[in-house]
Amino acid sequence: MLKLEVLGRARLTESGGKDIDELVRQPKRFALLVYLALPEPGTWYRRDTLLANFWPELDAARARTALRNALYVLRSHLGDSSLRSRGNEEVSLDPAEISCDAAQFIEHCGAGHWAEALARYDGDLLPGFFAADAGGFESWLESERARLRELARSAAEKEADHLATGSDASEALRSARRALELNPASEAGIRRLLRLLDRAGDRAGAVASFEAFQKHMLDEVGALPSPESLGLIDLIRKRTQAGDAGAEPLATSPAEPIAPPASAPASTLSRRGPRSAALVAATLVLLGVGTAMLVRRGGGAASTRLTLLVLPMENLTHNAGDDYLADGLAEDLVRRLEQVPGLRVTPGTRAVWLSAPGADRRAVARRVGATQMLASKLGRQGDSISVRAEVRGASTGRVEWSTTMVFAASALPDAASRLSAAVAGGVLGHTPPAVPSRPVNAESYRLTIDGWHSILGGAGGEGFEDGPRMLDARARLVEAVNIDPSNARAWSGLASIWSSLSNTGLFPPNDGFANAEQAARRALALDSTQGSAWGTLGFLRAYRDGDLPAGDSLFRRGMVFEPTNAELPKVLGALYRFAGQWDQAIDLIRLAERLDPLMPPAIGREANTLLCAGRAEEALRVYRQQLAMDPASREGRRGVVQSLARLGQWDSATAGWRMIAARQRDTAMVRLLRDGSGKAGYEAARLAEGRQILARVRDRRKEQWLAPFHLARAMVQGGDVDGGLRVLEQEVQAGVRPRYQLACMPGFDAIRADPRFLALLERVPPLGQRGARP
Repeated sequence: MLKLEVLGRARLTESGGKDIDELVRQPKRFALLVYLALPEPGTWYRRDTLLANFWPELDAARARTALRNALYVLRSHLGDSSLRSRGNEEVSLDPAEISCDAAQFIEHCGAGHWAEALARYDGDLLPGFFAADAGGFESWLESERARLRELARSAAEKEADHLATGSDASEALRSARRALELNPASEAGIRRLLRLLDRAGDRAGAVASFEAFQKHMLDEVGALPSPESLGLIDLIRKRTQAGDAGAEPLATSPAEPIAPPASAPASTLSRRGPRSAALVAATLVLLGVGTAMLVRRGGGAASTRLTLLVLPMENLTHNAGDDYLADGLAEDLVRRLEQVPGLRVTPGTRAVWLSAPGADRRAVARRVGATQMLASKLGRQGDSISVRAEVRGASTGRVEWSTTMVFAASALPDAASRLSAAVAGGVLGHTPPAVPSRPVNAESYRLTIDGWHSILGGAGGEGFEDGPRMLDARARLVEAVNIDPSNARAWSGLASIWSSLSNTGLFPPNDGFANAEQAARRALALDSTQGSAWGTLGFLRAYRDGDLPAGDSLFRRGMVFEPTNAELPKVLGALYRFAGQWDQAIDLIRLAERLDPLMPPAIGREANTLLCAGRAEEALRVYRQQLAMDPASREGRRGVVQSLARLGQWDSATAGWRMIAARQRDTAMVRLLRDGSGKAGYEAARLAEGRQILARVRDRRKEQWLAPFHLARAMVQGGDVDGGLRVLEQEVQAGVRPRYQLACMPGFDAIRADPRFLALLERVPPLGQRGARP
C-alpha cells in the first residue's frame, strides 16, 4: 500500500519505504492527489469541482484535457488501480491502495482517540506548499489547514483533561503545552497549563509560562490577558511568595471569576451624583430588555462557533447545462462563507455527501461535526435564475431559516455574494444570546445602553452634523466607566467613539486615536471577548498605521467573539472601500445588512461603494431599494440624485432633487431647480447648495474643532475649487495622517478629473501599504 504523509511534510512512499519524489516535485499534480485523499481516500469528487479548483483560468475543453493528463500522471506513479471512476463525471482514490496520515488523524479525532490522533499530527497540513494557478485549491488548503490545526488543539485539550483526572501529571502537562502551542492566544489553554503546573508543584514554571503568554498577547495581539488569567497567576504568585508549598493544589477545572484589575484614576473622568432608589429600580427593569440589545450588537461573552454542512446545490431545471452553473454557484458560495468569522464551513462535506447518495443527511452532519446544514436548489423563472436556500438544524432536521432569491442572467457574478450574505445573516441571526461576563452596576449599565444607542443611531449627512450625537454618547460612556470602571462594554464604546470622532474629523486625530487605543486595551484587559474593542484596534492598525492585513485579522477576531455585531463587518467593509478593493468591501457591507437589516447607513454604504467602483447603474438600483424600505430616507433620495447625475441623466437628477427640496420646504432651491435644465441647471443648483454648506462649516468651526478636509470639501462644493485644493495641499505638506477617503468621498465630484486633485491623491499612500503612517 502507498503511504501519503501531508502533516508537517509532503511525502509519498511505496510499501517498501521508497520515496516517490518525482510526483512530489510536481506541485499541481501532487496537490490534486492530496485533495482526493481528504477527508479520506475513497471520497468521490465530481470532475467539474476539480476543474474549478485546479484549472479555473482555462476554458472547459482545455481544463478537462489538463485534468485527464494529471490523472494519467497520477496513475503512472501510483498504479492503474489506484484511481477509480464512477461514470464519466466522478473520480476517487482507492482506499485499499493508498493511506493518508491526515485522514487517519481525522478518523481518530472522530472516534475520540485523542492520543492516537496527536501521534499522527506532526504539524500543519502541507506547510509552505504552493500550487500555482490553483486558487480554489489554495483556498481549500488554507481552510483545511486551519480546521486540522483546530482539531489537533481540541484533541490536545481533551487528552490533557483526561490525563489530569489520573496520576500521569507529566503527560497531562505535555498535552496542555501542545494545546497552547497550537493556539498561543488561548486564555483557557494558559489557565489549564497554570493549574496543572501548580498541581505538579512547579509554580516557578507557571509564572514563567504566564509571562511568555503575556508577552505573546502584547506583541502579537495587542491586549493584556483576561482578568481571569491575571487573577489566577496572582493567586499562584502569592502562594509562592508565602512559601505555601503544602497548600492544596488548584482545581484543574475553570476557576470562579476573578476580580478585575484596579480601576482607572477617577480624576480623569467626570462624575454625577447618586441616583434615586426609584431610578435604580427602573434601571433594573431595563436591564432585562437591554441585555438582549447589547448582546445583539456584541455583548461580551463569545458565542459558540457554528459549523455549517453545505450540501450540493440541486439542479431543478432538468437542463444538463445548468449542472455546471449549480456547482459553480455552490463552490463560490462555500468560498465566501468560509470568509465569515464566527461561522465554520466544513471542508470536503460536499464530497462526503456525494459519496453517499440517499444517506441520512443528519448522519452525514454528525459525521463531520456540523451544527447546521445548508441545502439549496437551482431553478429558473423565465429568463432569470432562482435559488432556494434552507438552513436546517443538524440534530433536528427542522428548517431554521430560508430564502428564495431571483437573479437576472446578467447579475450571476453578483449572485454568490448576495447569497452568502443572506445565508450568513440567517445562520448567525440564530446564535443564542450571550450573557454578561460579570455583574455590572445598574446605573453604569443604563448609561452604557444609552451611549451605544447614540453610537449606532447615526443618520449620515455631511459628517460634521453627527458631532452633537457622538459627543453626547461619549459623555454617557465616560460617566458609565466612572461609576463602574470594570464595565468592559462601556470602555469598548468609548474606544469606538474616540475612533469615530477622530476618523470623521471631529477631534484632533493624534490625541483621539491614542484615546481610542487606550480605551480598547482597557476593555480587552477586563474582557478579552469584546468584539467592538478588537474592531477598534483593527481600525487603528489599518487606518492609522496603514497595515490593512493586520487590521483585518483583528477585526475578524472580534467578529468571532461577536458574530452578530453588524458594526464590525460594516466598518471593515469601509476600510476595504478606502483601499479600492470593491468586491471585498461589498461582501462585508452586505453581511452587515443581513445581520442588522434596520441599520440605516449599511445599504447606503453598499451603494456608495458601487459609485466609487464606477458602477452607477447598480448603485442607483440599491439606493432605490433603500427608498422602498424607508421612503423618508434622506440618504436614499440624495443617492438616487447623485447616481442619476453620474449616469448623465441630468433632467431626472434635477427632478429628484426638486422633490427633496419640496419635502424640506426649501422654496429657493425648488425655484432654482424648476428654472434650470440639463447639466448647467443641475450644476447651478449644486453650487447654490454648496455655498450653504460652506457657510455652515465656517460657523461650526467657530464652535468646535473640525479637520481641514471638511473645509476643503465645503469650499469645492461652494465653487472655490482653488481654495479647497490649497487646504488639501497644506494638509498633505504638513504630514497630516492620510485621508484615504478622498478618492471616494461625496462632495469632491466636481474635481474628480482635475489633474491637481489626482496629483494630490498620488501622494496619499494607499490603505494597506505598510509604512503609510506619516
